[in-house]
Amino acid sequence: MVEALQRFAAQAPATDVSPTDLVGILADAESAHRDNRKLQIRLKSATLRQQACIEDVDYRHARGLSKPLMLDLASSRWAAQHQNVILTGKTGVGKSFLACALAHKACRDGYTVTYRRFSLDVLEDHYGVSSTVVTSQVEPDLWHAIIGEETAADSICDRLVHEAHRIKLSGESMRKTKSSLNAQPKSAK
Repeated sequence: MVEALQRFAAQAPATDVSPTDLVGILADAESAHRDNRKLQIRLKSATLRQQACIEDVDYRHARGLSKPLMLDLASSRWAAQHQNVILTGKTGVGKSFLACALAHKACRDGYTVTYRRFSLDVLEDHYGVSSTVVTSQVEPDLWHAIIGEETAADSICDRLVHEAHRIKLSGESMRKTKSSLNAQPKSAK
Protein backbone atom coordinates (compact mmCIF):
# COMPACT_ATOMS: atom_id res chain seq x y z
CA MET A 1 0.00 0.00 0.00
CA VAL A 2 2.91 2.32 0.74
CA GLU A 3 4.29 1.82 -2.78
CA ALA A 4 0.86 2.52 -4.27
CA LEU A 5 0.52 5.68 -2.17
CA GLN A 6 3.97 6.89 -3.28
CA ARG A 7 3.11 6.19 -6.96
CA PHE A 8 -0.22 7.97 -6.57
CA ALA A 9 1.39 11.01 -4.93
CA ALA A 10 4.06 11.22 -7.64
CA GLN A 11 1.60 10.88 -10.52
CA ALA A 12 -1.22 13.11 -9.37
CA PRO A 13 -0.16 15.54 -6.63
CA ALA A 14 -2.83 18.10 -7.53
CA THR A 15 -5.68 15.61 -8.12
CA ASP A 16 -8.76 16.00 -5.99
CA VAL A 17 -9.36 12.55 -4.53
CA SER A 18 -11.51 12.03 -1.51
CA PRO A 19 -10.01 10.14 1.42
CA THR A 20 -12.53 7.33 0.80
CA ASP A 21 -11.46 7.02 -2.86
CA LEU A 22 -7.80 7.06 -1.85
CA VAL A 23 -8.36 4.22 0.61
CA GLY A 24 -10.16 2.30 -2.14
CA ILE A 25 -7.26 2.85 -4.55
CA LEU A 26 -4.77 1.67 -1.92
CA ALA A 27 -6.88 -1.36 -1.00
CA ASP A 28 -7.15 -2.35 -4.69
CA ALA A 29 -3.37 -2.01 -5.06
CA GLU A 30 -2.77 -4.18 -2.00
CA SER A 31 -5.22 -6.80 -3.22
CA ALA A 32 -3.59 -6.90 -6.67
CA HIS A 33 -0.14 -7.18 -5.07
CA ARG A 34 -1.23 -10.10 -2.90
CA ASP A 35 -2.93 -11.88 -5.81
CA ASN A 36 0.18 -11.47 -7.96
CA ARG A 37 2.40 -12.74 -5.14
CA LYS A 38 0.19 -15.83 -4.68
CA LEU A 39 0.30 -16.47 -8.43
CA GLN A 40 4.10 -16.24 -8.48
CA ILE A 41 4.28 -18.74 -5.60
CA ARG A 42 1.88 -21.13 -7.38
CA LEU A 43 3.86 -20.89 -10.62
CA LYS A 44 7.17 -21.44 -8.86
CA SER A 45 5.92 -24.47 -6.94
CA ALA A 46 4.31 -25.90 -10.10
CA THR A 47 7.78 -26.46 -11.58
CA LEU A 48 6.37 -26.44 -15.11
CA ARG A 49 8.67 -27.97 -17.69
CA GLN A 50 8.48 -24.95 -19.98
CA GLN A 51 7.17 -21.40 -20.09
CA ALA A 52 3.87 -21.70 -21.94
CA CYS A 53 0.74 -19.57 -21.94
CA ILE A 54 -2.61 -20.47 -23.41
CA GLU A 55 -2.51 -17.18 -25.35
CA ASP A 56 0.61 -18.44 -27.18
CA VAL A 57 -0.96 -21.62 -28.56
CA ASP A 58 -0.38 -21.79 -32.31
CA TYR A 59 -3.44 -22.89 -34.27
CA ARG A 60 -1.91 -22.23 -37.71
CA HIS A 61 -0.29 -25.66 -38.05
CA ALA A 62 -2.53 -28.54 -39.08
CA ARG A 63 -2.23 -30.88 -36.12
CA GLY A 64 -5.80 -31.63 -35.14
CA LEU A 65 -6.02 -29.00 -32.40
CA SER A 66 -9.52 -27.66 -31.89
CA LYS A 67 -9.51 -23.96 -31.02
CA PRO A 68 -13.03 -24.09 -29.50
CA LEU A 69 -12.00 -26.98 -27.24
CA MET A 70 -8.81 -25.19 -26.18
CA LEU A 71 -10.76 -22.01 -25.43
CA ASP A 72 -13.15 -24.08 -23.31
CA LEU A 73 -10.24 -25.70 -21.49
CA ALA A 74 -8.70 -22.24 -21.00
CA SER A 75 -11.66 -21.43 -18.74
CA SER A 76 -10.25 -23.99 -16.25
CA ARG A 77 -13.73 -25.49 -15.79
CA TRP A 78 -12.12 -28.89 -16.28
CA ALA A 79 -10.00 -28.25 -13.19
CA ALA A 80 -12.98 -27.00 -11.18
CA GLN A 81 -14.93 -30.13 -12.10
CA HIS A 82 -11.98 -32.48 -11.39
CA GLN A 83 -11.84 -33.61 -15.01
CA ASN A 84 -8.71 -34.72 -16.82
CA VAL A 85 -7.06 -33.84 -20.11
CA ILE A 86 -5.27 -36.44 -22.24
CA LEU A 87 -2.98 -35.11 -24.95
CA THR A 88 -1.65 -37.70 -27.38
CA GLY A 89 0.41 -37.57 -30.54
CA LYS A 90 3.83 -38.00 -32.03
CA THR A 91 6.99 -36.44 -30.64
CA GLY A 92 7.17 -32.70 -31.14
CA VAL A 93 3.51 -31.94 -31.90
CA GLY A 94 3.17 -29.78 -28.78
CA LYS A 95 1.77 -32.08 -26.09
CA SER A 96 4.04 -30.81 -23.31
CA PHE A 97 3.61 -27.19 -24.39
CA LEU A 98 -0.19 -27.51 -24.27
CA ALA A 99 -0.03 -29.28 -20.90
CA CYS A 100 2.13 -26.49 -19.47
CA ALA A 101 -0.10 -23.81 -21.03
CA LEU A 102 -3.20 -25.35 -19.43
CA ALA A 103 -1.36 -25.69 -16.11
CA HIS A 104 -0.17 -22.08 -16.29
CA LYS A 105 -3.73 -20.89 -16.95
CA ALA A 106 -5.01 -23.00 -14.05
CA CYS A 107 -2.42 -21.31 -11.81
CA ARG A 108 -3.62 -17.91 -13.01
CA ASP A 109 -7.16 -19.00 -12.17
CA GLY A 110 -6.16 -19.83 -8.59
CA TYR A 111 -5.49 -23.58 -8.81
CA THR A 112 -2.42 -25.24 -7.35
CA VAL A 113 -0.48 -27.17 -9.98
CA THR A 114 2.34 -29.69 -9.83
CA TYR A 115 4.20 -30.88 -12.92
CA ARG A 116 5.72 -34.34 -12.57
CA ARG A 117 5.93 -37.79 -14.02
CA PHE A 118 3.14 -39.89 -12.63
CA SER A 119 2.83 -43.33 -11.06
CA LEU A 120 -0.24 -45.31 -10.09
CA ASP A 121 -0.04 -43.84 -6.56
CA VAL A 122 -0.37 -40.29 -7.92
CA LEU A 123 -3.51 -41.21 -9.82
CA GLU A 124 -5.11 -42.80 -6.80
CA ASP A 125 -4.32 -39.76 -4.63
CA HIS A 126 -5.79 -37.34 -7.17
CA TYR A 127 -8.81 -39.24 -8.42
CA GLY A 128 -12.02 -37.34 -7.73
CA VAL A 129 -10.33 -34.50 -5.83
CA SER A 130 -8.16 -32.90 -8.49
CA SER A 131 -7.48 -32.93 -12.20
CA THR A 132 -4.69 -34.51 -14.20
CA VAL A 133 -3.22 -33.60 -17.57
CA VAL A 134 -1.50 -36.52 -19.28
CA THR A 135 0.72 -36.38 -22.34
CA SER A 136 1.45 -39.59 -24.20
CA GLN A 137 2.63 -40.72 -27.61
CA VAL A 138 0.28 -43.67 -27.24
CA GLU A 139 -3.52 -43.54 -27.38
CA PRO A 140 -5.32 -44.72 -24.21
CA ASP A 141 -6.81 -47.64 -26.16
CA LEU A 142 -3.30 -49.11 -26.35
CA TRP A 143 -2.24 -48.45 -22.74
CA HIS A 144 -3.23 -51.96 -21.61
CA ALA A 145 -0.73 -53.56 -23.99
CA ILE A 146 2.08 -51.18 -22.98
CA ILE A 147 1.49 -51.33 -19.22
CA GLY A 148 1.33 -55.07 -19.42
CA GLU A 149 -0.35 -55.73 -16.10
CA GLU A 150 -4.12 -55.89 -16.68
CA THR A 151 -5.10 -54.72 -13.19
CA ALA A 152 -2.78 -51.71 -13.25
CA ALA A 153 -3.89 -50.78 -16.77
CA ASP A 154 -7.57 -51.02 -15.79
CA SER A 155 -6.93 -48.85 -12.75
CA ILE A 156 -5.08 -46.18 -14.72
CA CYS A 157 -7.62 -46.08 -17.53
CA ASP A 158 -10.57 -46.06 -15.13
CA ARG A 159 -9.19 -43.08 -13.22
CA LEU A 160 -8.05 -41.05 -16.22
CA VAL A 161 -10.02 -41.76 -19.35
CA HIS A 162 -13.68 -41.56 -18.28
CA GLU A 163 -13.57 -37.96 -17.06
CA ALA A 164 -11.09 -36.73 -19.66
CA HIS A 165 -11.07 -34.27 -22.50
CA ARG A 166 -9.07 -36.06 -25.19
CA ILE A 167 -6.98 -34.22 -27.73
CA LYS A 168 -5.23 -36.25 -30.41
CA LEU A 169 -2.56 -34.19 -32.10
CA SER A 170 -1.07 -35.01 -35.48
CA GLY A 171 1.16 -33.44 -38.09
CA GLU A 172 4.79 -32.48 -38.27
CA SER A 173 6.95 -31.79 -35.25
CA MET A 174 6.55 -28.18 -34.12
CA ARG A 175 10.27 -28.15 -33.39
CA LYS A 176 10.97 -29.11 -36.99
CA THR A 177 8.63 -26.52 -38.51
CA LYS A 178 9.89 -23.73 -36.21
CA SER A 179 13.59 -24.58 -36.50
CA SER A 180 15.69 -21.65 -37.67
CA LEU A 181 17.93 -24.12 -39.50
CA ASN A 182 14.99 -25.22 -41.68
CA ALA A 183 14.22 -21.61 -42.57
CA GLN A 184 17.71 -20.90 -43.96
CA PRO A 185 18.21 -21.41 -47.68
CA LYS A 186 20.37 -24.41 -48.56
CA SER A 187 23.70 -23.60 -50.16
CA ALA A 188 24.18 -24.55 -53.80
CA LYS A 189 26.71 -27.24 -54.68
